[in-house]
Amino acid sequence: MAEVGNLNLEQLLDDCGDDGREAGICIDAELVPVGGAGTPINPSIYAGRTYQHDKRWESTDAERAADVIVIDNVPSQANR
Repeated sequence: MAEVGNLNLEQLLDDCGDDGREAGICIDAELVPVGGAGTPINPSIYAGRTYQHDKRWESTDAERAADVIVIDNVPSQANR
């Protein structure tokens, strides 16, 4: 995957088209709650007052996956 500082629409469409040579795209973004930095967020709570735990890789060169709590998931999005 080519490393790009600023991605524009034309480049994205070319890379995702039938003749594109890129295998994927990775977007690094620092997300902030709608209420602003420091505003609490509330992940879904399941039976037994537990959260949805998962493992995710922080980067492509990470040695192991990190334990995370999922904030939003497919069923939640479907309900909206």
